[in-house]
Amino acid sequence: MTTIAFKNGVLAADTQATCSYHSRVRKIHRMPDGVLLGGCGSTQDCHLVAEWLKGGQEGKLPRSLEADFIIVLPNGSILIAEGRFPPFPLTAKFAAIGSGSPVAMGAMEAGATALEAVKIAAKHDGGTSGPFHTLRLR
Repeated sequence: MTTIAFKNGVLAADTQATCSYHSRVRKIHRMPDGVLLGGCGSTQDCHLVAEWLKGGQEGKLPRSLEADFIIVLPNGSILIAEGRFPPFPLTAKFAAIGSGSPVAMGAMEAGATALEAVKIAAKHDGGTSGPFHTLRLR
């Protein structure tokens, strides 16, 4: 349950974590090499992948993850990993993942920024709520 969106150099995300509890988590990260990472699904799997990428991809990841990822390279290319790595490249100029992604994609197609799209998704998706975070490509 999440909405993470990327458009025009900005990665935006909500902070709601929903399982048998509610909490707030950071879902987007900047890697040491400038790559932006957003993860939705299992909070533990998202943390595992973020640490694996920060550590230079040392060791093996589990074969299947209960999480999806959006990865934005420093040149703005978008990659998606759906429950497993390696990620695959998208040809689109913007993308969204998570339970609110259909609403966010429609909003971005209609001209919304990534942050606006996540905020719009929060109005329609019970798994998405603020506060919101953004990261910009450098």
